[in-house]
Amino acid sequence: MAHQAQDRKQRRLAMSLTGLGVAVALTLLPGMDAATAAGRAAPSTAPATAATYKTHITQADTAITLAIKRIQARQYPQARTALATARNHINLANVGAAALIGKPPTDPESDDLPGPPAVLAALRLDNRVVTRVVPLFNGMTRPQVVTALRWTVGVTQTVRTTVLNRVTALPAEGDGDDYADGMADTLPMYNKEVAVISHGLQTFSLSPSGKVGLTAALSRARAAQAQMNAAYGGGERPTSQR
Repeated sequence: MAHQAQDRKQRRLAMSLTGLGVAVALTLLPGMDAATAAGRAAPSTAPATAATYKTHITQADTAITLAIKRIQARQYPQARTALATARNHINLANVGAAALIGKPPTDPESDDLPGPPAVLAALRLDNRVVTRVVPLFNGMTRPQVVTALRWTVGVTQTVRTTVLNRVTALPAEGDGDDYADGMADTLPMYNKEVAVISHGLQTFSLSPSGKVGLTAALSRARAAQAQMNAAYGGGERPTSQR
């Protein structure tokens, strides 16, 4: 019965972060049991819709700001709660933005597609989250807080990857053309993210868990950087993405 209960917890946890079609929850922190993981990731309590992605972006930013303040005040349980709230809204913001890819203009008399600005807004949120959370690893030795920080960065980067895959898979001379200029403008974000994480690994006082978390984050950041440079860096887009 205990194993069955644990399996049910794992399924619920995976489903809470699969709005973008990928289970991210149980792959970010190897060895974490389902009960502990469930405490790190707030489940989605409402369906993500295209109409609400802006609200989730605002709420994610607010939650991250609160988490930073709580950590600075050494209010660690409250900080972990704020980070869990942020993860929920980050996931839903990306889900809502992805839902607009390929959708027609909301105004029949307009040529403005809703997908490109929504995707760009979500990607900017993801970058803000990572670059604001990474400095919180410096000097943090409380295992539960470090885990919450790792989880927040990992979830953010993973849901972002799914959005990037969706957009870069669009035909370059078709629907993808609507995204090309905006996506190219985001390239400096990935450079900044790689630089921030690299700086942290080189200069921060990190716990062993924190070092593992930032090492994994750097790998994901470099993968996103390479993917975006290949697609929008001025070179030839890979044949598979045409």
